[in-house]
This record gives sequence, structure tokens and C-alpha cells, in this order.
Amino acid sequence: MPTFGRKIFSDWVFSVNLSPLTNTAAKGISFLLFSLLFLLVAESVLAEEKQFLRNHIEQIERQSDYTIGGELFVAHHLLHTIYRNNQFQLLWQKPESVAQLLDAIQTSVLDGLTPDDYHLQALLRLREKKAAGMEYHTLAVNFDLLLTDALIRLAYDKRFGKVDPKHLHPEWNLPEKTLLRDPATTIENAVTDGTVGRALASLTPPSLIYHHLKQALAKYRRIAEQGGWDVVSSGPAMKLGMQGGRVQALRDRLFRTGELAGEDRALPVFDKGLQQAVVRFQQRHHLDADGVVGRQTLAELNTQVKEKINQIRVNLERARWILHDIPETVILVDIAGYGLRYYHKGKLVWQTKVVVGQPYHM
Repeated sequence: MPTFGRKIFSDWVFSVNLSPLTNTAAKGISFLLFSLLFLLVAESVLAEEKQFLRNHIEQIERQSDYTIGGELFVAHHLLHTIYRNNQFQLLWQKPESVAQLLDAIQTSVLDGLTPDDYHLQALLRLREKKAAGMEYHTLAVNFDLLLTDALIRLAYDKRFGKVDPKHLHPEWNLPEKTLLRDPATTIENAVTDGTVGRALASLTPPSLIYHHLKQALAKYRRIAEQGGWDVVSSGPAMKLGMQGGRVQALRDRLFRTGELAGEDRALPVFDKGLQQAVVRFQQRHHLDADGVVGRQTLAELNTQVKEKINQIRVNLERARWILHDIPETVILVDIAGYGLRYYHKGKLVWQTKVVVGQPYHM
């Protein structure tokens, strides 16, 4: 009980003449008085907390650049709807909902997203303060609002992508994806039911292509942690039968990304095994698979690992734009790679090269 509450209670109890009563009756009256006072104080604190929350919500809705602790809010109108529906009370009462959201934010890096875009560091700091027993309404309200804004933002980015494709491609002509009929209620239910993790997982594109992109991102990040790869120096095209330091550098480069086995890593000879490894690399990168390291293949080999990681992250973002609503049986044309792939029931069953260009009329 706050200090002022204890003072009121003390004055109140000792102002009552308890002498005619038995000890049991006196204790009972004291307990009832204490309980009543506790309820009054709790109600006052709750009312203050609700008003503080409401003030924040109104500010967030009015100001597009509203921040708490340096954290910018983006879900202005939806936040207001959610908390209005909840009578401007704190939403995140279940610890498991908080844990599920924080886990989803931290693992969003596997999808090429940036966890700090979802208030991660601020949320972790506030959670530590709460765990240390710092319970006051400003902390509780800030924590609750940041959790809700993070959930809305992460859910949106997983379902629609961080960037509107029309801003980058004015000619974009795919049908616009629609929001849920009642996103506020959906979010409220996920938080109060403890199903935040499951709800967010359901927003990941259910596509084998997306899964493979995530695997590739994890692979290249591991390579980056190990130091990446060295540049293969320029020179004549490398092909079967050649020898020298450039061939050995080529072997090491292909070993780094898995096209060549480790036991063949140190040989300075361009043999059949190395030729097959070059073909695998060329096929993976949609190059002419002739087993010869010419100018295009060398340029691709020398693309640094950080750039590869960024390319995969961009492709994951593009995948979030289009892969949610694509059927399991579909034909996909890769214009940049001059290729066509046919997926049946989610599995790649046939692929071929295609010609890309403009229509020609005689």
C-alpha cells in the first residue's frame, strides 16, 4: 500500500473506539477497513493508469511522429481502436503472450527483417525493469503500448511486406491484398488467448520458395561469420586442364559455398570434379552452365557475401508481396534468370529456359 494509504488507514483505525469489542471482532473490523481502503487505493491507481493510457493513445492518434522513449509509433488508428475496445485497460496480461511476441521479434531476423524495427531493445529494457520489481503505471503503460505497436507492425510486414511495391514499381498490377475484416479484434484475441506466436507464424508465406530463401539466408550468414571468401583474381577464362594459383583460389571459393567437397579444396588443377562444381555454381545462379569460368561467372563468384545476403533479403521481401496467395500448382517465370519453373502441389517438377524480350511484329 502507498505511504499515504497506510497513513489514512492508521488514522482511521485508531480513531475508532474498539474497547467494547472483543479482540476477534476488533480484528475483523480492522480487516474490513483495510480491505475497503485497499480497494479504494487500487481503484484510484487503476483509474490513473487508464487515464495515462488514454492520454497516450490520443496523442499517438493526433501526432504522426509521436514517440515514447525514442520509439516511433506507426499503428496510430488501429492502436486507438484496440484500446478503446478494451476500455483503455492494459492488454498484455498474459506473460506467455509477451514471451511469444518477443521470441517472434527476435527470430524475424531469419526472414530478413530487422528486429529493432519492432521496438526490441526498448521492450527488453522495460521487461527487465518489470522483472526487477519496478511496477509503476508509466512503465506498465509504455510497455503495453510498445508491445501492441510491435505486434501490429510485425504482423503487417509478414503479411504485406515492409515496402509498398507500387512505390518502387508504378507499373505493379497484381491485385491488392486486403486487410482482415476486423484486425483489432483479431489482435486482441491473439493477445488475450495467448496465441500470439501461432497467429504470427500463420502470416509467413506457405511457399517452398520462401522456405528455400530463408535457408539460403541462414547459409550465407554462416559464411559471413566465418569470414566470407576471397576474390578470385581476373585473367583468362579458366577451364578444364588449366593449373595455377587462380585455379586454387577458385577451388577455395567454391568450397566456401558448398559446390566443391573439402578434400578437393587445395588442388591447383582444373579437373573434372572442379568443372562439375563450376557447372553447379552456374546453374544455381542462372548462368550458362558450360563449366568454364568466363567473365560473367567470375563476376558472380566475386560478389561479396554481404551483397549476397542483401540480395536474398530483398527477394524475401518480394516473396512476401506475392507468395501468400499463389496456388500450390503454378508456373513461375524468372525474367532476370531467363527461366520457367512449374510447381505442382508445392513441389518443383519441371523447369526450362525461356526467351525474354519485347513482342516483335513484321
